[in-house]
Amino acid sequence: MNTLSDKVHKYITSEGLSDLYPILIYQIKLCEARNRVIKDGIEKFNHYLKDTSADSTIRLHITQLDIVSKLFMFIEDYLSFSYYLRISKKELPKKIHSQNGKVWEEIKYLDNLKVKQIQRYLLLENVNKLSITNVDKEFVNSILNVIFTDMHRRINRVMTFYKEYHRVYNKYKHVLTSIIGTYSFESNVKKPRIYIRDKYKNTRKNNIKDATYVLPTDAETILYYEKVNLVTGIPPLNLRIDVKQSESSKMLRALSNKYIFVSDKDIIKNPENTLRIDDTLSRVIKKLM
Repeated sequence: MNTLSDKVHKYITSEGLSDLYPILIYQIKLCEARNRVIKDGIEKFNHYLKDTSADSTIRLHITQLDIVSKLFMFIEDYLSFSYYLRISKKELPKKIHSQNGKVWEEIKYLDNLKVKQIQRYLLLENVNKLSITNVDKEFVNSILNVIFTDMHRRINRVMTFYKEYHRVYNKYKHVLTSIIGTYSFESNVKKPRIYIRDKYKNTRKNNIKDATYVLPTDAETILYYEKVNLVTGIPPLNLRIDVKQSESSKMLRALSNKYIFVSDKDIIKNPENTLRIDDTLSRVIKKLM
């Protein structure tokens, strides 16, 4: 019998994709599991967001950084598979477990990808070559154009997130330099923020630069992470960041638009951006001592 499954099996065998097929099936299952883990993290985040205690804020920030980390692992899976499916489907089973990652190569490619190239990127046949009527071709193309535009928008969103957050992920993955449990006071409203210190090599100027990344912690940010989708033992200190007005204005604009702010200074070393324990808590500590 020449059933659809027979045709699929014949295609897989004739194209030498017998090893690729099961790997893609398992990867789909892994993606589903990663997606579930990220959603579980978002549920925890929303739970901690309702609690204003210092200990809960620390857990909130760690949960947020963990979500960012899980998103990056998800995205790096996608970028690696995207590269090898595009370059050589037959080689993917042997290449995918290599230490030679192709993440940034694929990012450069996807950055330049146009809507009209999405069909080829998705390995889809040209509709005009199909044995269907012109009316059907027109209908199918109209549906595909909507899908391709949406896919292009999603890819751009993922690429923007990766480039904006990759240093945050690297610091969280290798050395935890995050300052958590901290707040900003904006219009007398206390808002939780994460501050991440970094020192990186500026390849253009060939020098070492300091940086501080500021992440907002609110429902809007976690909604942004959802769209990209692809503590115990710590003393309950109420830490506070004092930032001069000109720097604060730039920070607030960036947090609203990009959901991340990058300063060219180390927030610990810079006297204009000082980290200290909140005065109220300091007085309480002195009384206890």
